[in-house]
Amino acid sequence: MEVLTKNSRSLLITTSFIAAATVVMNTFINVFFMRATDGNMAIVVFQNIIGISTMSVGYIIAAKLLLKMSMPSLLKLGIFSLFLYLLIIVVFQNYLRQILIPVAIFHGLGLGLYWFTINLFVVGVIQEQERGRYFGYQITVGNILAIVIPVISGIIIISQDELFGYYILFGIALFFYLLAIAMTLKLPKEKMTVKVQVWEVIKVKNNRYYNTGKMFRFVIALKETLNVQTFMLFGFLIIGNEGILGNIISITAVVATASCFWFSRKYRKESQQGYYLFTGLVMMGSYLILIAFPSMTTFIIVQSALAVFGGWSIIIYQSVFLQLATLAKGGFEAIDYITVFEFPAIMGRVCGLLFALLMIYLIESEMLVYRLLFIVIAIAWVLEYIIIEKQVKWFREEPKNPE
Repeated sequence: MEVLTKNSRSLLITTSFIAAATVVMNTFINVFFMRATDGNMAIVVFQNIIGISTMSVGYIIAAKLLLKMSMPSLLKLGIFSLFLYLLIIVVFQNYLRQILIPVAIFHGLGLGLYWFTINLFVVGVIQEQERGRYFGYQITVGNILAIVIPVISGIIIISQDELFGYYILFGIALFFYLLAIAMTLKLPKEKMTVKVQVWEVIKVKNNRYYNTGKMFRFVIALKETLNVQTFMLFGFLIIGNEGILGNIISITAVVATASCFWFSRKYRKESQQGYYLFTGLVMMGSYLILIAFPSMTTFIIVQSALAVFGGWSIIIYQSVFLQLATLAKGGFEAIDYITVFEFPAIMGRVCGLLFALLMIYLIESEMLVYRLLFIVIAIAWVLEYIIIEKQVKWFREEPKNPE
């Protein structure tokens, strides 16, 4: 196995603890909110819209704080905000309906601080030749966590009365957040001496790499948000048991771990186009099957397809973002573009959730709502490939200086 640099390993361990906390919390968080609010899916979606929208404010705050704080300190602040968000949910569990919106705002600010700083570290710490390995190992670690955590989560939930099992899980997630905060002490204590140019890059026009990155990021964020917000709820709708659902996720995560680890070793930038097209077509076909025949069997089929190919697409598109940010130039640094790419991502997430909320209000049939949302997800899998092919020909052409 090729070895990462010391700083890259420290960053990988830090993000792995965050991934552990996220897997523990997010596996059943929407199901928890549904149960805690008497099955009101609209409230769940609305609070997610508020939280994601607030991320943009978190980015702006982070950009202001960056010249006053070291990068590890800013990262620690973001992680601590996520820690407090979950702690508030646990402590004020009986008032969840009343505090859901303000807590969502606080969560969005924490996410903005965290992802802003993580992007800085990825660009500044991860060397170009190790990016494929780093992202591959990162996703592999996430998949390993996904093998164990969902099945244990399901067992804990069904073994406890009412919602007490959820509070046990959230306590475990809080512990992982604390480990991540402690791990930030191992990261290089760099302080930015040059301002990350956010507003200046937002105003850039006629730069095809920048424009491509914005479209690409928007579609991916919309697809991923719809999938995260609806796929597990759909699974709970047709299965109705957190324990069985957790077992399915854990079993398919074994496949995901092996697939992602293999691909991280196999992946080369020169072959990314073919892999991405193949992955998009397989995933689109899987979702179309789910739309036509919604059942536990087709749910498992799509979950299995995500297990095999989901990690491939993440490794590729993270690499593509870095390529687009590097080639955009125009007098700015890659980190400037990477940061600003998060704004169309926020727009994509909000648009996806608003569409889901609109469908919930307009359509009485839950199954029809899921089918319509899955159609959007299916189209997005191939649309991502088309954007890169149409706009930058998958980097086959000699890049021209956008200046």
